[in-house]
Amino acid sequence: MTSHNSFEKFATPISIIVAGLLIGGGIVLSKITPGAAPATQNPQADAQATTVDKKVIASFISDDRIVLGNKKAKNVIIEVSDPSCPYCHFASGNQNLAIKTGQNQFKNKENGGTYVPFVPEIKKLVESGDAVYVYSFGNGHGNGEIATQALYCANEQGKFWEVHDKLMSGNGYELINDTVKNDPKQITTLVEYVSGSVDSIALQSCIESQKYTKSIERDITENSKLKFSGTPHFVVNGQIFRGAVDFNTIKSALK
Repeated sequence: MTSHNSFEKFATPISIIVAGLLIGGGIVLSKITPGAAPATQNPQADAQATTVDKKVIASFISDDRIVLGNKKAKNVIIEVSDPSCPYCHFASGNQNLAIKTGQNQFKNKENGGTYVPFVPEIKKLVESGDAVYVYSFGNGHGNGEIATQALYCANEQGKFWEVHDKLMSGNGYELINDTVKNDPKQITTLVEYVSGSVDSIALQSCIESQKYTKSIERDITENSKLKFSGTPHFVVNGQIFRGAVDFNTIKSALK
């Protein structure tokens, strides 16, 4: 039986930076701060840090985490993200959200902008064998824990990208923040949304079992080692990039 308390304890973020409201059929995002999310143990110091120690990075490449790609690849990329974070959606290329919210700086070339979202480029690097990618959950926006359980469970099936891309595009932001909202009664709704890309029965059973709750708690605790100060947060070969950074800004850190 699913315990409501385990999901609900993630529902109150450490700091609430973003309010996403449905008004007249459109989304209004108020007081968005790029990369803003939970406070760390020493947020001011962490926000000023520019690099992460190699030993720390190596410790994140472990079998009990979401790790994709060749572990010996020349590039190591770690993302701290939250499926309920709007800037994480922009970094993942959610053009639907960028257009609806009028965030023109996150429109890609196809939509009249110049922005190149980083996460789709990470996927290409992983698929080409040029990078290993680690995904870690950063709780700051309050509604992303069930969706993160779904990502862990999808990874178990070898379907991380399929579920990630579905949740982080189209109407995924609204689904996570306005419907699911870490409510165990809405797990079926989330599973139906990603159906077709994963074994839905196994995914639902896995999410309801909450088998990855400790992994998610570990992510939240250990993100401070990455000098984490808010989502999205990227570490590329030891260099820190905060917020929904354009891929062209990060290129110089790649090997």
